[in-house]
This record gives sequence, C-alpha cells and structure tokens, in this order.
Amino acid sequence: MPTKDEIEAFSRMIRQRSHEHNISLWEALIDYSEEHDIEHAVVASLLSKSLRADITLEVKDLNLLKQRGRKETVLPL
Repeated sequence: MPTKDEIEAFSRMIRQRSHEHNISLWEALIDYSEEHDIEHAVVASLLSKSLRADITLEVKDLNLLKQRGRKETVLPL
C-alpha cells in the first residue's frame, strides 16, 4: 500500500509529465506505466483523489469509461 507522500509525489510527477510533453493526464499515465513496465493496477493505487477525478473527466470526454450498471463508471485501468 503506497503512503500518502508516495501518492502525492506520483500524482505531481504525472501532472508535470503531462504539462512538459503537452499531452493529457491520461496519456501521461499510460506512457509512464508502459515505459516503466508497471501494471495498471499498481498505477491506479498511486493516483490521488484529485488526479483520479481529473483523469475521469478527461476519459469521459473521450468516451473511454467502462459502464458498470446504470450509473457507475470505472476508469479502464
């Protein structure tokens, strides 16, 4: 289980990577996990609530959310 500091550091790094490469947060997250050969479940555990919310908004706009039931949606990680 990652610590609060690890979660915050990871989330800052993803935001910085997104800004530096001029890509979406979602793309930055996927690129990072592929570059470092990290399982998506591990990456998902490192997301802060605010970063998860921002990524959720991005993927909603791209129509990438998986539907579970009537209202529940899940990031495809």
